Amino acid sequence: MRLTLDVFGSLFATQCAALERSLALAEAERKRLDEQHLVELGSLSAAMAHELRNPLNIISMASYNAPADTRRHIQEQLSRADRLVSDMLVYSGKLTLHYQPVALKPLLGTVLSSLNTDQVLMTLQLEDGLELNADPHRLQQVFINLIDNALAYVRNQSDGSICIEAHQEDAELVCRIHNNGPVLDPSIEQDQLFRPFVSKRQGGSGLGLAIVRRIMDAHHGQISHRNDLGWPVTFECRLPLTSQAFSGETPDVG
Repeated sequence: MRLTLDVFGSLFATQCAALERSLALAEAERKRLDEQHLVELGSLSAAMAHELRNPLNIISMASYNAPADTRRHIQEQLSRADRLVSDMLVYSGKLTLHYQPVALKPLLGTVLSSLNTDQVLMTLQLEDGLELNADPHRLQQVFINLIDNALAYVRNQSDGSICIEAHQEDAELVCRIHNNGPVLDPSIEQDQLFRPFVSKRQGGSGLGLAIVRRIMDAHHGQISHRNDLGWPVTFECRLPLTSQAFSGETPDVG
């Protein structure tokens, strides 16, 4: 009986090991197919976005002689479509980062000057001399998307307020964008919030937060939503002050 049990135990252990290897191989193949599907989907999205530009331009030219109100309405809708196409190209295309030293305060000043912040109390609380190594163009996209998103929710409030706070923690730059707009839907989980078309504000493309997440990931940073800092809504960005780009590497994110 002992011999039978030993043989059975040995066979059982061998089969378990074989099953474990099979499951690992199956999981690796599933991930490979998922990645291949995402690459194909990204290429398809980019191709469709490029192709949509031509009919949009034709519609824009065709509306030139239309009545003023009709032309204005057409141009507004074309602008929305063009923003969606641009966001699709950013989200689905290859993301190449060009690192250089970036001073945060002037960068935020440029971003704010490009946005309509009228009727909103805008407060900056930045430590002096904050600088990091990053792609300034991509970093601008992050802050434009986050601040413009906040403006869309607080602009129509009589007490609309946005506060941008930044400081250094160890080897990270921490930037928080607070606003006193309505709280986010609690049913949306943290990870889902940054997926395409999950949280879509009126007039938005549905890709803003997804693009922010993609750019932050490319910088080896983190983006998260918080509601425990005394504001109804806070988006927190954590970025390394230095990067692998100092060694001459420029990461490509497909």
